[in-house]
Amino acid sequence: MNGKVVLITGSSSGTGAVTAQEFAKLGAKLVITGRNAQGIRSTADACEKLSPNVICDLEKDEDIRKLVNCTIDYYEKLDLLICFHGIGKMTSYDMPNLIELHDSIMKVNLRAIVYLCHLTIPHLVKRRGSIIIMSSIGAEKPYDQDMVGCMANAAVDLFVRYLAVRLGPEGVRVNTIRPTHTITPSKVSLYHKMGMSNEQIEEMWKYLEKENPMQRNLTSLDIANITVFLCSDKASFLNGVNLKVDGGYSLVIVPAITDK
Repeated sequence: MNGKVVLITGSSSGTGAVTAQEFAKLGAKLVITGRNAQGIRSTADACEKLSPNVICDLEKDEDIRKLVNCTIDYYEKLDLLICFHGIGKMTSYDMPNLIELHDSIMKVNLRAIVYLCHLTIPHLVKRRGSIIIMSSIGAEKPYDQDMVGCMANAAVDLFVRYLAVRLGPEGVRVNTIRPTHTITPSKVSLYHKMGMSNEQIEEMWKYLEKENPMQRNLTSLDIANITVFLCSDKASFLNGVNLKVDGGYSLVIVPAITDK
C-alpha cells in the first residue's frame, strides 16, 4: 500500500476511521472525509499523515464533486476508492413518512456511491485500482425495521457485480463487504434513537456474541484488515465478490420479525 492514494468515505469515525489508520500504517496516502469536522481531525491525527481532510455531505452533488476534485488536485492520482459511509434509519412499509425516509437513505447509501464511482472510475482505470463498498448481510437476509437500508445494500451489491464485469478488462477490481452487526458509535446512536438504553444495548451485544459461532462480535478492525486484503495484490483475482463477513452468523439465524 506504500504510496497508494486511498479515498475513504465515512472515515471521520467508526469502521472508516479504523480502516484509514490501518492503511496509514502501511504507508498509504489518505483522503479523510465525513460530515463531522472534529471527527475528521481526530482520524487524521490518529493516522499521523498529512492529507486533505474534506468535510463532505454526500447528499449534495457539489460536495461529492469537491471531494473528488480535491483528491486529484492534491495527489494527482487515485488508486483506491473505499465507500464506508451510510445513514441508518428505521423503515418499514407501513410508516407514514416512508417515502421521505426512502429518498433520504437512498440518496446517501446508493446514489452517492453511484456518483462517486462515476467520477472516480476514469482515475482508477489509469492506476488499475480497486473499489470496495460497504454492504451488509441485510442485502441477502433483510432485517426487520430496516427495509430501505436493506434495499439499498441489495442494489449496491448488484451495482458492484455490474462494475466488476465492465471494469475487469481495464484492470479495476470492484467488491463489496457484507458485515454482520458491528459495534460502532453510529450503531449505538441508532439504537438510542430506537429507544434502547445503554443496558439494553449491552445485553444485545452479549446475546449476539453468544449466538455467533465464533463466540465474539465483529469489530471494525476485522473489517479494516479484510479491506486491506481485498485491496492488495494477494486478492488480485477477487472481483465482483459480495464478501460475507459474519463469523458464520447468517448460517444459524433467520430474518428477525418483530411481533406487532
